[in-house]
Amino acid sequence: MIVNEGQILDQLRAAGRQARMAGSSRAVLSPLFDAAVNAGAAAKSTLKGGSDSVASLGLALAVKKLGHKPNDVLLVGTGKMSKIAAAKLQGSRIHVVSKRSNLPSSLRLELVPERKIGDVLRRCELVVCATNHRGYAIDAEDVADSKRKKVIVDLAFPRNVDPSVRSNPGVELLDLDDIARYASRLRFRGISRAERLVEQEASRFEIRLKASRLSPELPGLFRWADAMRSKETDAALRRLGRLSPRDRRIVEALGRRITSKMLAKPAAFVKSSSQDLPQEERMRLLRAVFMEG
Repeated sequence: MIVNEGQILDQLRAAGRQARMAGSSRAVLSPLFDAAVNAGAAAKSTLKGGSDSVASLGLALAVKKLGHKPNDVLLVGTGKMSKIAAAKLQGSRIHVVSKRSNLPSSLRLELVPERKIGDVLRRCELVVCATNHRGYAIDAEDVADSKRKKVIVDLAFPRNVDPSVRSNPGVELLDLDDIARYASRLRFRGISRAERLVEQEASRFEIRLKASRLSPELPGLFRWADAMRSKETDAALRRLGRLSPRDRRIVEALGRRITSKMLAKPAAFVKSSSQDLPQEERMRLLRAVFMEG
């Protein structure tokens, strides 16, 4: 199984819909599907950065190293990298050294002749290389007189940038190995957060399941609450009009969380082992408060 694989969540949603249509998803399975989809959607959102491209990750790491978005950026090579850089570095001046002369005008890129690469390189804080060039496109001599802090991202394999550029204390070179380590750290933090979200959702469902097992009447209360939640959520979604799938999920998840939290204490009250009030009496009080009148 691939971490953050969207098809698994889609299959789970489809299974839940089919079970409801067939009438086989009731007191336990219906909220279980809801809890699983809710946890899966939250985890997917947390882990979405794990599927970023190498170029996106390299740019993110470079900006982090610089401490700010660069004023001037030099791209050596084009292709997808140009589009990614234009999207990620809006507001920066992006200079491109490329054999192509017909760069998309929508990207607002400035074409740099190869003979002027040295002049542009000196004033750029960020340099990104991704070409099929054999040999080094940039070496230590090219950055020898660099007066300002500079981050160079080498996305090519084999390398486009001579590792000797690291001899200049003002230059930081990030290669594919550096980007891979950065991606691993991001995924590790994301997985930890996603696991906590899943554990929280599982804990809420466990409370609900235990309550329904300890008292034969509690499932009726939960079904009543779930029906009310579904009715009011549908009404709210109709009033809100056209929403994106993400916004619909947020509204639906809000309804589930409110219902779950509102019923947590009443359920604990019913299953309490206290001898002060018999369980039947506690359940009668709960029905009177929530379901009668």
